[in-house]
Amino acid sequence: MTKLGKISAANSAWGRGPKRHIKLILFGIGFDRLREAMKHAINSRWCLVLVCLLASACARPFVAKTPTGFVELERQNTAGYDYRATHPDGLVTSVRVVANEPRGSLSFWSRAIENQMRETHGYSLLGRRTATSVDGTLGEQLQFGHDEGQKPHLYLLTLFADQDDIFILEQGGDKNLVEQHRSELNAAISGFSIRSGLARFFSYRGHSY
Repeated sequence: MTKLGKISAANSAWGRGPKRHIKLILFGIGFDRLREAMKHAINSRWCLVLVCLLASACARPFVAKTPTGFVELERQNTAGYDYRATHPDGLVTSVRVVANEPRGSLSFWSRAIENQMRETHGYSLLGRRTATSVDGTLGEQLQFGHDEGQKPHLYLLTLFADQDDIFILEQGGDKNLVEQHRSELNAAISGFSIRSGLARFFSYRGHSY
């Protein structure tokens, strides 16, 4: 064998021997780390998705804004509310969600509730106005008056409706207090929003279903 042939054979043997093993070891270490990193990323992503789904499942199908000076009350589902907050002076703002069944338009439910309030509960309709939620859903607010003893009370009922649900926002109390805190109560209406997409699909649908 020539000198050049011996050098080539030696290089070939080195490639098949220690050098090849070193390459495999280094590649193995890199691959294991890469595999662990990928597993960690996948697990982290699935954990994040799971956390988001669980959080959505515990959430409401809407986002309510608690007015300044009010405190949200806990465990109001048993009282028939999906959200409720109170003011130390006695004012209350709340949200109830009911299924839109039979499916009707906003004007249909507004008229139906107006008739029920007047004919069944003895409230007088004092006025109505349009309302818009943060997400752009159009609604309507009905203002009712009712005397309790010698004190006049105001009851504000705001409705938002889509194909699935009716969102009923109720606010009321002593007339003077309602007028005094009108800006805070209006902020609760203008700050209200309805969830959509997966957040709505996995949301808590309320006791009324």
